[in-house]
Amino acid sequence: MLLREMCFGYYDTQCLFTVAALQIADYLEHGPKSIVDLAALAAVKSDKLLRVMRYLAFKQVFTALPNDCFDLNAHSRPLLSSHPQSMLHFIQLHAVYFYQGAAMLKDSMAVEDSSFELAFGTLAGQHFRQNPQAKLIYHQAMRESTEYYAQLIVDRYDFSPYRCVIDIGGGLGVLLAQIFLQHDHLVGVNFDVPDLQLTAEQYLDQHGMASRIQYQGGDFQQSVPTGGDLYIMKAILHSMPDDAALTVLRHCRAAIAPAGRLLLVERLMFEALDTDSDAATHDINMLNVTRGRVRSLANFEDLLQQSGWQLQQQQRLSASLSILECVSEGACT
Repeated sequence: MLLREMCFGYYDTQCLFTVAALQIADYLEHGPKSIVDLAALAAVKSDKLLRVMRYLAFKQVFTALPNDCFDLNAHSRPLLSSHPQSMLHFIQLHAVYFYQGAAMLKDSMAVEDSSFELAFGTLAGQHFRQNPQAKLIYHQAMRESTEYYAQLIVDRYDFSPYRCVIDIGGGLGVLLAQIFLQHDHLVGVNFDVPDLQLTAEQYLDQHGMASRIQYQGGDFQQSVPTGGDLYIMKAILHSMPDDAALTVLRHCRAAIAPAGRLLLVERLMFEALDTDSDAATHDINMLNVTRGRVRSLANFEDLLQQSGWQLQQQQRLSASLSILECVSEGACT
């Protein structure tokens, strides 16, 4: 029975994407509606929409009411475009792009290429940079994901001792903006690819951070900004093979101010298989989309040692997600 259920798992992804693309949650924002009314608003066939909504209600995403009416619940509210933790772009990223890559997973087993590369003919990073629509979806999905985790990071880690914070691969600047809202004395640099600069600067300006956070474009495989006393990489190294991860870590080691620290926010793969399925799920996602992996703590300690860092402390944010605070080798306190 378990195998049969797993074989149908792809319908979860596509039914979620269907209602997200049709904006069904927005139509339910002010109260329940009948399937006839929902279908009319979405300009689709009511009998087909009923079958999708009934499936999702069975999965507890919506609440089914008498007379083929449906309402939002706690699980479906992140489908609202107005929700502070909206998942609309995140769902679209997985259902449209990662989904196609996953179809090539078996073919990728015997080659170095990821399954995403086999499906799209290029590395995921290049695909999302070169295709405007895909680029928009990707960075908005990363914004949604970072907004979800940023508050956990701010609540758990003390940023008050630092002066200049540099986020390597910071995307739109979501994490820095959230940190800086709580710490008025901080300034920093959001470092990512050059063609994201305009969008990122607009985001930072909208959040009142334009004077405190400078966007700097570049390639972290070549260099990173210098002079920060705290460097952050959130969910960056898991997308890289070891050689690329070592290169970035060494760049940060060379660029950091004396006595500075490096924060890695990453999922950790644990030895016990029953510890947490989240890490294993994200590891398969990395297998699909990148040439990276979800690493164990021992894997990270080895990378840190090779690149001139030492692990100072680990703080768990969830069952699998941790903050790894690192100091320059020989500076452990």
